[in-house]
Amino acid sequence: PLSMPQADPKVGNLTQTSVVLLDQIRAVDARRIVRYIGSLSEKDYQSIAAGLSQMFM
Repeated sequence: PLSMPQADPKVGNLTQTSVVLLDQIRAVDARRIVRYIGSLSEKDYQSIAAGLSQMFM
């Protein structure tokens, strides 16, 4: 479903296919981030953006 897009493990240094829980999204203070893990592909970003758009429309 659009509310739980999957992130490809080949991108972003993930160890396995991951599910983005859009209903669990929160703001995080930058001081709490201890290390960089990776980046999203454009395809993964678009699926997350589409899910968020649907949730807030």
